[in-house]
Amino acid sequence: MDTGEVLNIWTMYWSPLDMPDHFVLRRHVVMKGVHGPSPEAYWCKDIEPLRDKMRERQLHCIPRQPGDEPHIVEVWL
Repeated sequence: MDTGEVLNIWTMYWSPLDMPDHFVLRRHVVMKGVHGPSPEAYWCKDIEPLRDKMRERQLHCIPRQPGDEPHIVEVWL
């Protein structure tokens, strides 16, 4: 099955229910007709190592938007 190109969206959360008091970086996958969370995730007490990981991949940060879920800090594309 050819699903075409994949868009990875990394969402940074602060203190989600399943990982209180941690920053959590989760990958979401978007393909033609398919989208959803990936099992790939990283967590840390400090946000900077997670941001460094995204910068190493040459991704760009999109700041939190007014309508975002309260736990969302930023998104990386």
